[in-house]
Amino acid sequence: MRGMQLTKEQLEELYWKQGLSLDRIEEKIGCRRAKIHYWLKKFGIKRRAEYKKHLKIEKEVLEELYWKQGLSLEEIGKRFKCHDSNIFYWMRKHGIKTRPVDYHEIKISKETLKELYWNQNLSSTDIAKRFGIKHGRTLTKKLQKAGIKRKTVSEALTKKFKTPFTGDAIEKAFLLGLRTGDFYAKMPKQSVRVQTSSTHPAQVELLRRSLEKYGETKTYYSRNKAREDE
Repeated sequence: MRGMQLTKEQLEELYWKQGLSLDRIEEKIGCRRAKIHYWLKKFGIKRRAEYKKHLKIEKEVLEELYWKQGLSLEEIGKRFKCHDSNIFYWMRKHGIKTRPVDYHEIKISKETLKELYWNQNLSSTDIAKRFGIKHGRTLTKKLQKAGIKRKTVSEALTKKFKTPFTGDAIEKAFLLGLRTGDFYAKMPKQSVRVQTSSTHPAQVELLRRSLEKYGETKTYYSRNKAREDE
């Protein structure tokens, strides 16, 4: 996906802490594997397996493991203690075709895809599992074909639900009314922070109930030293 940016912290979280392969990261955030590999090198993030430049694998061995035994490139790479990119290189060099992914066989409506992907915030891998599809990238193709907007990196990594404001005039007027009252709102990164100087529980509850349908809400109380005796 053009223009997509991934931070070093996000990539380390996915690759090392969560232990995802490059293929799984590709499926999760909707970015090409080559771009993820580029970011690993750019950020100086060490790979889990060693890239072996002088490794040589015979064609018959690869055909046995890949076609007859049905192993993935990652599984074959683990056997040779190397990157799956090593395996892919020798597959191409020996002229061994990769297994086709026929994403036309399973039909999923655009409405269902949009509901699962955006409203329920499932990843392409999670949706693929629901329909018995082996690879999340197959779902990626379906999303693209259906014209469904892909998530940004931040949206793809968001675990809790977030619902955008509708833009409805009444909704907008109500929220602006709250804002012009005893509330101060700002947006650090991908969240909305609202502050009030009121200590009245009813007003705090009003604010919470007004915003909870758009995402998870949390209430924090700051201590006012001048009013500690109250």
